Amino acid sequence: MIRIDEEIRKREPKSRMTLQVHDELVFEVPEQAVETMKVLVRDHMENAHALVVPLVMEIGVGLNWRDLDWRRTIP
Repeated sequence: MIRIDEEIRKREPKSRMTLQVHDELVFEVPEQAVETMKVLVRDHMENAHALVVPLVMEIGVGLNWRDLDWRRTIP
């Protein structure tokens, strides 16, 4: 989370990490920065630590938490 926050401040200053619950992170992101943020967050989360098993994450995008569009990526 700290590395993601540092990258956001450098690369996407209008985006913010607003909430962390267990293994879930919530961000506020301008619409034009969504794709960039998906790549940034996925890269940092899935490569946070070298493991024998892959770390796979899901990303949801929506105007609010209720309307998230969940996209699961399988490596």
